Amino acid sequence: MKAYLTTIGEKTTDICRWNLERFGFEVIMLNKLESWIDKYKNFINIADENCLRIDSDVLVNKNINDCLLLGDKDMVQFQCFDIYRNDIWVTCPVFYGKTILQIIRNNIEKLDLYRPETSAWRLPDVLPHTKSYVDKVYGSHGLFQDEETMKRAYKNKQDRNQLDQYDFELINKLYGIGK
Repeated sequence: MKAYLTTIGEKTTDICRWNLERFGFEVIMLNKLESWIDKYKNFINIADENCLRIDSDVLVNKNINDCLLLGDKDMVQFQCFDIYRNDIWVTCPVFYGKTILQIIRNNIEKLDLYRPETSAWRLPDVLPHTKSYVDKVYGSHGLFQDEETMKRAYKNKQDRNQLDQYDFELINKLYGIGK
């Protein structure tokens, strides 16, 4: 199965790639510096079979092989330990079945510029086929990032009015930000 690895140069990009390959995935790098909407549309337009889309700051564990058992009509997100929340939370990777990819392609103009994957998930023709796997932890999100990446994550959550859901006080202590 292919895993489309989206990155803007996070420190864990090479480790994420190695880890996916270790679990048997063929990794397709999406590492062009471009807006998130453009990167996401590029992924949607080139993916042609069941696959994963994963951010390079997510390190999956062996449980990710569960996605190899999924049918081709689902869009599934997985639960990981999220360092930004200091909690277990649903995050990426996201499994895309071939049928779902086509539905999103057919509705690509409806995607939100800033949250394309979330808006794809909520498309009326996609939503009935979505699942969140919360029975296991499938990896970790946000570990070993640099200060610039952490500040970008903070700004992203601030822009979405979601700061109360995250523990940036802990992040700043862990990474020595703001000394």
